[in-house]
Amino acid sequence: LGRVKGGAGVMEEMLHCAAYQGHAQSARELAAYLRTGKKYKDAVDAYQQATSSGNTISARMLSEAFKGVSSPDSLFYMDLEADEERSKRYEAIHNFLKSNEAQRAKVSDLDIIAPLPPTKLPAWDGTFQWQKER
Repeated sequence: LGRVKGGAGVMEEMLHCAAYQGHAQSARELAAYLRTGKKYKDAVDAYQQATSSGNTISARMLSEAFKGVSSPDSLFYMDLEADEERSKRYEAIHNFLKSNEAQRAKVSDLDIIAPLPPTKLPAWDGTFQWQKER
């Protein structure tokens, strides 16, 4: 739909609907589309949703973005301030999701572990709710 005249808005709405119903791939695709369109705040929100739904690539994107990428030409640029601790947490989330990909792990507690700015990071013991439930 993105290539059909007038279809981009419909495509974005469909991806948004699927993303916020927990479809990780749709959330990642929406985030990439928004990032390409320079809608960085919305892209970060969509990557957060994708990560929560279990998308490893999105966790990696956020980990890199929070390193403070300064070039708008970079794949990881999302107009974010460098935040080393947040970047490390997303890297840990990426590793957790990658290790548990076959079990379709999710990070339902993502907004507690790594809330988006301007919310400050709370203390975190390095565990995930998904692990505790198994």
